[in-house]
This record gives sequence, C-alpha cells and structure tokens, in this order.
Amino acid sequence: MENCVTSQQWSVLASEVVFSNWITIVRDRLRKPDGGEMDIHYINSSGSSSVLAFTEDEQVVLTRQYRHPLRQVLYDLPAGGIQVGELPREAAQRELAEETGYIAHEIELLGRYNPLPGTIAHTCHVFVARTLQLGANNLDEHEVIEVVLKPWQEVVDMVLTGEAVDGSLVYAVLRYLARTT
Repeated sequence: MENCVTSQQWSVLASEVVFSNWITIVRDRLRKPDGGEMDIHYINSSGSSSVLAFTEDEQVVLTRQYRHPLRQVLYDLPAGGIQVGELPREAAQRELAEETGYIAHEIELLGRYNPLPGTIAHTCHVFVARTLQLGANNLDEHEVIEVVLKPWQEVVDMVLTGEAVDGSLVYAVLRYLARTT
C-alpha cells in the first residue's frame, strides 16, 4: 500500500461554525497531503440512540411517522438525539419511553455506525431491549408518531425486501440477525 493516505497527513488550518441550532454546520479549511488547501462543510451532531425493542411475545416495537426530507411515512425504531450530559443508553431508554410508552428493564448495546461519514459527524448507537413495561408515552411538541407492533419475521422481511429504509432499523435487524445465527 504505497499510496495509502493516513489521517495524520491532513491538518485543520481553521474551523468556523456556519450555522447552529439543533444541528451545527461547520466549515473547516484543510491542508491536504499534497500541500494544497480545501474547504469542507459538514454537520456536527451529538449522536443518536435507537432501540430494537421486543415485547414478551416477540413483537418488535416500531414507530411510523412522516419524514419530510423523504416526503414519506416510514417505519423506524424509537430513536432520538443524545442530550448534553446524557449517555447513549440513557437516551435510548428515554426515547423508547417518550415515543412508545414502553420502559425497558433490559437494554444492551447492539452496535454503532456512522450513517454518512463524508457529510455528518454523527454516531448512531443502536440498542436491543427486552422485558418491557407499557406506560404512557410523552411525545415532543412536533412529533406525530404511530406505535406499531410487528412480528420479528415480518420486520426481517421488510428489511430484506427493501420496504424498510430507515438506516437504524436496517442496521439493527441485520446486526441482531448476525448475532443470533
């Protein structure tokens, strides 16, 4: 690997926050390995947590909601951003309860992934939960969410046929399948 480029060959000359609200857009001025310079814009995020939750009878707890950037109603996992000072596991438990009303008494990390590493500094933490207790949900002001229970095999089929397009749902199902086979 003679021409292998390493991260040490890149340096940040300047960094500027271009926009900041619930997301932050950053512009970095970089020095490339060949000595040239370039600007790169990316979204900086605190990350998110999502939960593949199973009821006692092996139903998967899904959310179904309108996702405006895609102009579609999608099935996805209960999920949301990690708040300042919050651990990914705490965010997963909070989001599961807020969006679905389910409280997880058993929850473990299934894995992590970065959905668009060329555009977004964002890590998705994916958990699997069991031993659920149903309570009341507590949706955010702008959330319109339908909670749907589906049999595990139906969820697997949704992923394998391409019906399910949410990245965390696809990742969680494939990761869980790999772990259990």
